[in-house]
Amino acid sequence: MLYHAIFKNACPNCGGEIDDYRLYHALPCRRCLSDDEVMELFGSLTKLPERKIVRRVVYEYLKAKGRLGKYGELAELELKLDEIDNLFHKVTGSRLWSAQRTWVKRVLKGKSFAIIAPTGVGKTMFGMLMSVYLALRGKKCYILLPTSVLVKQVYERISEMVRKIGADIKIVAYLPDLSRKEKVEVEEEIKNGNFHILITTSQYMARNFDTTLKGKRFDFIFVDDVDALLRASRNIDRVLLLLGFTEEDLQLGLEVIRSKLRLAFYNLMARKSEEYKEKFKELMGKVKALSQELKERVKKRKHGILIVSSATGRPRGLRVRLFRELLGFEAGSRSEFIRNIADLYTDLTGSLEEKVLEIVKIFGTGGLIFVPLDKGREYAKKLCDYLCSHGIKAELLTAERKKNQIERFVKGELDVLIGMATYYGLLVRGLDLPERIRYAVFAGVPKLRFRLEAREAHPFRIASLLSDLRDYIPQKKREEVDKLLGLMLRYLRELPLTRIREIREAIEKGVKLEGRLGKIQELFERGYEIVKELLESKEVREQLKKSPYLDIEEQEGKLRVIVPDAMTYIQASGRTSRMFAGGISKGASIVIVDNKKVFEGLVRKTRWFIEDIEWKRLEEVDVKKLISEIDDDRR
Repeated sequence: MLYHAIFKNACPNCGGEIDDYRLYHALPCRRCLSDDEVMELFGSLTKLPERKIVRRVVYEYLKAKGRLGKYGELAELELKLDEIDNLFHKVTGSRLWSAQRTWVKRVLKGKSFAIIAPTGVGKTMFGMLMSVYLALRGKKCYILLPTSVLVKQVYERISEMVRKIGADIKIVAYLPDLSRKEKVEVEEEIKNGNFHILITTSQYMARNFDTTLKGKRFDFIFVDDVDALLRASRNIDRVLLLLGFTEEDLQLGLEVIRSKLRLAFYNLMARKSEEYKEKFKELMGKVKALSQELKERVKKRKHGILIVSSATGRPRGLRVRLFRELLGFEAGSRSEFIRNIADLYTDLTGSLEEKVLEIVKIFGTGGLIFVPLDKGREYAKKLCDYLCSHGIKAELLTAERKKNQIERFVKGELDVLIGMATYYGLLVRGLDLPERIRYAVFAGVPKLRFRLEAREAHPFRIASLLSDLRDYIPQKKREEVDKLLGLMLRYLRELPLTRIREIREAIEKGVKLEGRLGKIQELFERGYEIVKELLESKEVREQLKKSPYLDIEEQEGKLRVIVPDAMTYIQASGRTSRMFAGGISKGASIVIVDNKKVFEGLVRKTRWFIEDIEWKRLEEVDVKKLISEIDDDRR
């Protein structure tokens, strides 16, 4: 038996030394299973069956011989994984892909975690699959979704999965098109816990927690789009309570978090003051004691598993840190984007409506058209009317008619849907239609326009502008701006949206907040003043005019700064590329460049998030071949 390396502490059974050959074939070391025993079990040392079979045979043998160690845990985990893979194959016709297998293993180990990945890589399917698997074993599961449209889609898919396996699983969903009587019946079932799998929007949970959900305990909660859930920081408390934690656990967790934040501050100040050195030591002891108390509390709780998914990984606020303290995971980090999208652009020649029509005629049915916010809803309506007058079956997606419009789009009765390019828009986040959405058209570069007026002095805008303007700040002032920006970004991550809203309203109304929020308000007001000073400087304005990445304009004597909205682009274009049996389906995204400088900024910013993104001019691409690839995946 040939091998090339020996690894210490790597035997899957005893933890001792083992060679690479045995590891590769899922065998334990020779002390646990001799070569003669391998020959007895498989008839050969070199021609072994696939690892799945080896694992099962070795597991049974070691168990019978009383030599089963850690190999038992690993083998049982793999056997359950195979069982879930077979379930997945039965309901979808395909096999789990590598990332999904990793996620399944974590759930089987009882671990909560975050999935930070773009739309289309199988996050929602994974949540549905694990809910069905756990429900079959008598567990209660809860799937939380960002929109009522997705609630309907997931309910239909999971019902079909259950039908295929002939399981007796009770699924309850709060659907958008229920009659008043049906809504009362569904709420009664939720209140009585008469379900195995519950499916609602995050908004429903927030609105009805006290009346229908309080006191319930779930073994598995899957949050699809944690960004939508965290619009209200109190939702974090609600989810943790539903997992089996108590209000006292949450308050202790928050005390630990606040103490750790103060500890970081005292550590910084201790370098300058003996007084703070003593405070640091005192607080360090307190943090250790609180953390130990929290750890013991968590051990006592037979809490459920929480999986949160996000395309952007940008949750913020103090309470989001409770996930780390109580469940041992971070809810967000930098995304690793997996896409199979042709990112294309084309220059605007003639009218914008004519250009959109030209692209839609090339790519055909199954398109989403995104209109930048600066063009407004009236323009979106005008564009819709123009396309319809030229034979394209198009509709502007509206909240009132979305159910009917989406159903018609799925059936092919509509060629394209039109919506606004805004980060939380229904067309950007609320559709999961891999078999139907083939391409996206951006009727202008997705962008944000900022005016330097008190009523628009939102903390996010101030920080964004300061970040975009940093390159144009005189060197002597850059150090101050960098420190200021670092603090602003930190508070934007830590503070819940309700507190950020308070700061914004205080700045708008000229009111001074008290305490810590007042200090943070002063920080953002200073950032606002710096931005104003910079943009009032002729020298800086001249440099901005030369900037290849952002734009400025004056309207009625007022200055506006125009910056690219990269995150909306990534989220919206991601609708075209989804998981399917053969991998990631091909999609296309076409940006009509109505502002070259802002487009260059978009190219630069998207490369910060997706290193291998490759922008190509539409006119230089073999469109027929691209469309063929898109359609092949959907067959």
